[in-house]
Amino acid sequence: MLFGTFVTLTQGVVAGAEWFACYVIEYSLSVDNLFVFIVIFDYFKITGDRQSQVLNYGIAGAVILRFLFVYLGAQLLQKFDFLILFFAAILVYASYQGLASRDDDDEDDTDSIEESAVYKTLTNLFEISPRLDGDNFFTQIDGRWVATPLLLCLLVVEFSDIVFATDSVPAVLGTTQDPFIAYSSNIFAVFGLRSLFFILREAMTRFTYLEPAVSFVLGFIGLKIVVDYFEIIEVPVIGSLAVVLSILATGIYLSVKELDDSSLDPGSK
Repeated sequence: MLFGTFVTLTQGVVAGAEWFACYVIEYSLSVDNLFVFIVIFDYFKITGDRQSQVLNYGIAGAVILRFLFVYLGAQLLQKFDFLILFFAAILVYASYQGLASRDDDDEDDTDSIEESAVYKTLTNLFEISPRLDGDNFFTQIDGRWVATPLLLCLLVVEFSDIVFATDSVPAVLGTTQDPFIAYSSNIFAVFGLRSLFFILREAMTRFTYLEPAVSFVLGFIGLKIVVDYFEIIEVPVIGSLAVVLSILATGIYLSVKELDDSSLDPGSK
């Protein structure tokens, strides 16, 4: 909040609104990250301080990767502005996928990790110890250095962040093409992801309407990019921020209401 206020005071109200809009967008998209991280940690049986260790390294990697994605994306859009429509297509497709995937919630998430290309590639590249060795990423077995499941978990988290960036970076660049605003807001949101994970680890899995709300946010931003590009309707940044906050607030309200209703229903337990 203080940094966003600093941007507003030094660069103007419009820049400040863009910063806060990008921050809220990235922070809300981080909800999807949390769901995936929970599944990854549970699969690899990473608990307690080890989760904090993996998240710290993951955030450090995200700081570097997001800079590359944001900087390169901004440079491309400055030279080829029509590429913003490609970003819009990514967001609309991600929105559709997010809403459609709700029908497949009964699938085993741990199976999806084992079947993923990232998991298979990493297990082919590294010899993996069957057991954790404290907070070490490598351990010795019969005189050989091998990777521990903790390292494999970290690498899966890092690759997951790259996948998430394909949604979040286009969403942010669809709101502003200023690299400083896009990157700084992105990083502050990523930093917030760590605290949000530990605060809401259990609650996030029960907020059933939050994921579809995030998908609607992606769809809205994608459509906003299209109408702005073709000058069909001018959507002000503050208006976009209000819509995004309204969608997220609705998702949270419906989730909380469902939890309250289920707690009052004796047959739900």
